[in-house]
Amino acid sequence: MSKLKEVNNYEMEAGLEKRLKETLPGGMMQILSWQDKSPFTTVNHGDLRLDNWYFNNKEGKLEGGLYDWALAVRGPCWYDIAWMLSHSFNNKFQTDNEEDLLYVVSSE
Repeated sequence: MSKLKEVNNYEMEAGLEKRLKETLPGGMMQILSWQDKSPFTTVNHGDLRLDNWYFNNKEGKLEGGLYDWALAVRGPCWYDIAWMLSHSFNNKFQTDNEEDLLYVVSSE
């Protein structure tokens, strides 16, 4: 958990850190089990960020798609959306626009 402090300057309460370390493996297995049975499971790009998109204006019609499917995984459909929002914008933009970004995702 020291990575949280190193990257985000976030220090976790010692009791919470202990509980997470003790329960996370079992919890992850429950999530993976649910994910296999979920109706929301789909193919995810796995590394969806702005620099993996391409766009082409062909005869006045805008077309787009994705490059680099090397990290494609099966999982809940919102994984790619969450990954793109967290990896395509810098921390200041995310902090300044957090409410709007969460509204867009939750209202879709």
